[in-house]
Amino acid sequence: MRRPAAAEIGSEVAAAGRGEDMPALIRIIRDGVRADRRIFAAPAFKDWCGRRWRFLFLREAVEDQVALEAATVRGDRRPLRQRIAERFLFENRDEWPEDQPDPDERIVRRTTLLVCPGLLNGLLPVREFRDDLPEVSWRYRMPVLRSASHPARGCEANVDDIMAAFRDGTGTDAAARPIPPESRRAPGDVMILAYSKGAPDALTALVQHPELRERVKCVFAWAGAIGGSQVADDVASKFKASRLNRHALDLSLKLKGFAHSVMSDGAEVRHRIAEFDTAGAVRDLTTGVRHEFLSRNAAALDRLEIPMFTLRGVTRLSEVPLSQRGGCRLLSKCEPQHDMQVAGSCSRLPFPMATELAVLHGHHWDLAYPSFRKRKWLNNTYHPFPKTAAVTAMVQLAAELGLVE
Repeated sequence: MRRPAAAEIGSEVAAAGRGEDMPALIRIIRDGVRADRRIFAAPAFKDWCGRRWRFLFLREAVEDQVALEAATVRGDRRPLRQRIAERFLFENRDEWPEDQPDPDERIVRRTTLLVCPGLLNGLLPVREFRDDLPEVSWRYRMPVLRSASHPARGCEANVDDIMAAFRDGTGTDAAARPIPPESRRAPGDVMILAYSKGAPDALTALVQHPELRERVKCVFAWAGAIGGSQVADDVASKFKASRLNRHALDLSLKLKGFAHSVMSDGAEVRHRIAEFDTAGAVRDLTTGVRHEFLSRNAAALDRLEIPMFTLRGVTRLSEVPLSQRGGCRLLSKCEPQHDMQVAGSCSRLPFPMATELAVLHGHHWDLAYPSFRKRKWLNNTYHPFPKTAAVTAMVQLAAELGLVE
């Protein structure tokens, strides 16, 4: 029997969408994904995936009391979903009244959520999705594994850490606690959630190990530095223009000593001081290096036929911490949409199997980390973005598409 072409499925999706028969549309979607992964290249299908994720996100986020408080003004009579949409979506805010069927909640035991963390993994006061992943894991009985990616070295070097996670389950658990050797288990099928530098780390791993396509069912790049960052360009140029470049070894030793002094005795990267390569990490986040990587490997990544989804944030100067305002101003000169560390154009994947699901209102830290401080007014380090809702919507969408089980 001839498999339906992705273009044909895309036409069915568009027709069903115009008829607003969402149950029928979801059936077509599932059948289409089973029939041909290239359906993800169809514009109508991309549009549906974005609409569906945003609906699922708003549905979950109205249950987040911290987010709801941040979205509510005195005397607010707006519906709860409208408040969340207008506070935490940067685009497509007017979709909040849209009525869609609730997700078919499914237990996800056979697919592991593999998290590829960003720069400074384990060095900041908190971890990305620290409070969110345990809740999602419990709700769906879904195994969660965090790659023990080094906090400050290049993408190719961090492939070793990602492969250790694939090979024998080396890493940390949902709450970022080290998994002892006797408790490690190699994951089977994997759904990747890649944050910030974790996105280029994960893409580098897929390029170097294309055999992973049999196990990687989908990739969600969350505020991913896919195309690098102009902030890294600026840091790299200052290194080159300064005397520090002529004393790189001395600088590296001093940075390692500083890291050693601020890390707790229990930090799992404490014993990896010798692997610090700050210059390499910055180099691999420059736009030139990342664009060269994409120009060489975008077609190969597309041929893997792994569905990839991107989500990015947009913020403004008044919303970012004081320590990040220099980078925020620099990015604003490059393009108006950025999250204080990564420009919007650098958070997208330039090939057909990639789909942008949403443009969110939040800065780079707010999108991933719990609050650095409890008081809202203290230096913009209170992070109310509904992260649990966002990750939950990812799992729901992936399950609905038949990508995880």
